[in-house]
Amino acid sequence: MSYEGDLLKLLRKRKNMTQKQFSEYLDIPLITLAQWECGKRKPPNYVIKLIQFKVFNDTNNISIYEVIK
Repeated sequence: MSYEGDLLKLLRKRKNMTQKQFSEYLDIPLITLAQWECGKRKPPNYVIKLIQFKVFNDTNNISIYEVIK
């Protein structure tokens, strides 16, 4: 595992969601989330910040991709 993967897993558990539910909530592919959590891939730092923002502010109507655009 990586620091980023551990952080994402912690954020997901904070929302009491499965990987599938969390990936849908974040509007990202399930495989991407799974790879980030297990450390096979590393998300960019700005994506981590956006996920933290979304989780802590519970902005359900905003997709991460919409914020990036």
